[in-house]
Order: sequence, then structure tokens, then C-alpha cells
Amino acid sequence: MAFIYWTLTALAVIIDLWVIHALRRRGARCGMYLYGVFALLTDVVTRGVPYITALGKWQSLIPVFLSYVFLLTASVKVLIAGGWLLDKRRGRGSKRWLTASVVASVVFLGVMIAGTISPTRGICVKRVELCFDNLPDGFDGERIGFFTDMHLGSLTAANKILQQVVDSLNAAECLIVVNGGDLINIHNSELKAERRRALSEINSPVYSVIGNHDLGYYRRDTLQYTVAQSTADFKAAVDSLGWRRLDNSSVWIYSPTGDSLRLTGVEFNRRAADDRHKRTVGGVNIDSLVRADIPEGVFSIVVSHIPQYWHSLCDTHAADLTLAGHTHAMQCKVRIGECKWSPAALLYDEWGGLYHEGHKKLYISEGVGFAGIPIRLGTPPSITIITLRKCE
Repeated sequence: MAFIYWTLTALAVIIDLWVIHALRRRGARCGMYLYGVFALLTDVVTRGVPYITALGKWQSLIPVFLSYVFLLTASVKVLIAGGWLLDKRRGRGSKRWLTASVVASVVFLGVMIAGTISPTRGICVKRVELCFDNLPDGFDGERIGFFTDMHLGSLTAANKILQQVVDSLNAAECLIVVNGGDLINIHNSELKAERRRALSEINSPVYSVIGNHDLGYYRRDTLQYTVAQSTADFKAAVDSLGWRRLDNSSVWIYSPTGDSLRLTGVEFNRRAADDRHKRTVGGVNIDSLVRADIPEGVFSIVVSHIPQYWHSLCDTHAADLTLAGHTHAMQCKVRIGECKWSPAALLYDEWGGLYHEGHKKLYISEGVGFAGIPIRLGTPPSITIITLRKCE
């Protein structure tokens, strides 16, 4: 894989130098400068940033989001160069391929700018209706608000977006609200007083789980302030909001008519951190958690920050509905009709939206905030209002 990456890097750089030189010879200064910025971003930044040691733990995070940008743009450059070489053998000029290069750079820069600006305009409220044969009658028509991956420290227009999240959840009049983790990005200081006030104004009872960013995993571990202390302080901050944390634990949720279901939270711990972007993850004994906390025959909702535990949950008697986040759909999604694709599919079996296995369902929210780069393409900041239905 490293050989492929660096071979593509060398090809991309050679192609970029040729395009810039050719544009300069033709006196196309505007095109040369546009393409120069494009080359700088797609070669130097995407391949160089991960090697800046000052980034600390971000070094292990940023390449995930930059690699697909590089692979996409490098592939386009190779196709353009291939077309030029083919035309050259046929005795044709290179003008149209130089034009294609400039157009590609303009499109890329335009998309990046749009992906940076559009998430600041507001959130998308997705409404999903899920039907279950075994749903207790009293929960038919009840709503669950689900929001995840706020990443407050890197969220653009954070206070505005946060208030929209709170207002939308309150307007939905949910029975309960669930937070799927990654409330912060790196530091507990991101939970400023005004943000804590806003989050505490959610009218419905809020239940939350911890995500990998909440653990303080991406800040520098020092003797003065350890990662363990950071995690403890984060948990205390969440408790001060009046939320109920579910760290490998469960609670009973009651409908207005007295029916009940079991809500369980799967803890994200340090043992799972190194596997968080893999298709299978350890760190939690799912079978033991289910047997200890969820009686058989009870309708069960499980909340896990990462979706990879779902298949293990499907092997148990529990988890009629699993809620997860984490993937962000890699902050890039293409949708045509009912077909959708994201670079997240390269890392995860399930990465966004609704999935089924037998009568069990998994819903993955693509989240609100950013990790790595402050861009969202085709996947706006979103929360989900889930309406539970008893199948007829």
C-alpha cells in the first residue's frame, strides 16, 4: 500500500509540474495559479501534513480523511495525463487536456469551498419511522431523538448549530433523547459554560455514551493532566448536564401507558481505540454485557458509539434496535436515487443510515461535527428523530 501511495505521489507531482510548465509557456497565468493551488493542496498538503510531528495524536487521525482526497485527485491527474499521451501519439495538441486540468482544479477548489461553507448554514433533521413486531404497544408512535459526533471544538458556527440541535430536539417532543458520543473533539474546555447551558435545556431525558474523542485520546498526555483525569473530568461535565451516562449499563424506559423497554449503552474504552477504524473491534465482551443487563423477551435498544459491535449484538437475544455514530460517512457521500456511496465503505461494513439483519435494525447517524478537516460533502450536519411503530 505504501508503494502504491508513493508511486501515485510521484506521478501526481510530475504531472503537476508538466501542467504548470505548459500553462506558463502558453501565457495562461490565471490557469497556472489556479492549478498551482490545486497541486499544492492535493500533493503537498495531503501527503505532507500527516508527517508534521507537532500534530501529536492528530497524526493518526488526519490521514484517514486526507487519503481519499489524494487518491481521488491523483487518479484524475493520471487519467488526464493518459489522455494527453494518447493524443500526442496521434499527433494532436495538448490544449484540451490543459483545459481539462484547469477545469478539474476549479471544480475541486469550488467543491472544497462549498463543503466548508454549507455546514455552517444549519442542521438537517432526518425523520425515520421504524417498525417492530415485538414493540410494546405503549411505545407505538413514541419518538426518540438521536444526535451524535458534535465535536464541539472543531464545529464551525458551533453555538448556532448547537442551539439548532437543542431547538429541533425540543420541537420533536421526544420520549427520550440519545447522544451517541464524541461530544467534544480534543479538550474538555470545549464544553464552555454557554454550551453546557444550551445542552442542559433539552427538555426530554437524555442518555449518552462515550466516544473515542471524549476519552481525551487526542490530547497530549502529561504528568500534570493525564488522559485518565481528562476522561474523569469529561464524565463529570456530562453528569452536570443532568444526562444519564450508560457505560456498559442499562436503564428501563417507560411509556406513558406503563410499558417498558431496555436501553443499554456500550462503553467505548481505550482497548477499542486502536481498532476504531477496523471492521472488527474488541474491548467489550458483548455477550456478557447482554446476558448481565438485558432480560430475554424484552424489547431492547442498544447505543454504541461505533457500529462495529452490531454483528456481535445480532448474535445475542437483545438489540432489536442499535444506534451508532462515529463514521461521519467520512464527511463525503454521493447519492443517486436510492444508491449511495462514501469512502467510509472502504473501512466499515456499515457506515450510514439504516441496516437490517433479520428482525434487528441498525441506524447510523452521520453526525453533526467534523474530525480531521472542517468539510462536509453530501452529508450535512444532521440529527435524527426516530418514530417507533408496532408492525401491523
